[in-house]
Amino acid sequence: MNDKKVRFLFLRLQKHCPMTAQHSLRVAEIAQQLATTDRERALFHTCGLLHDIGKISIPISLLQKEVALTDTEVMAIRTHTALGRDILHKNSFPQQVVNAAHFHHERCLGNGYPCCLVDIPYEARVIAVADVYAALTENRAYRKAHSLQESISILKIQAEGGGLDPFITQKLISQISEDVQLYLGANAFG
Repeated sequence: MNDKKVRFLFLRLQKHCPMTAQHSLRVAEIAQQLATTDRERALFHTCGLLHDIGKISIPISLLQKEVALTDTEVMAIRTHTALGRDILHKNSFPQQVVNAAHFHHERCLGNGYPCCLVDIPYEARVIAVADVYAALTENRAYRKAHSLQESISILKIQAEGGGLDPFITQKLISQISEDVQLYLGANAFG
């Protein structure tokens, strides 16, 4: 992958909406933890950084709105997946990166968007789990961040309900649990 193109697009996102760029950076960091190889780690990092790149075409007033969105506004924001697909395709990114941007809001039961897929590409399922966890644990213009326990409970409910991939979700929850144990252990001695 062309690091210059990744950097260029990420900087455009950062300039348009710093909050979305910060979220994308967290998604990239979380997704990397779900990789099993160095190649996957690099791929998931790029997918995470650019999964919301389509939001550079969404008015900032919608992205930062502090009250409930109208149905029309929700539909406008949902176009970011197709917009992201187009931007990444036009810039000759690998299909896996394009898939992650296009399909990260698809859900395993076929009730996501934009295509209501059931057979969701693996990289998009990874980014979906990382995206949901990052969103739950971040303050948003319209709500405070959920606690770690609340976030894990919501992830479990979404995986059990057929929204998120259950195996990827469990892998992330296990990773979070290990990280918490390491943190608590490291601080046990003062």
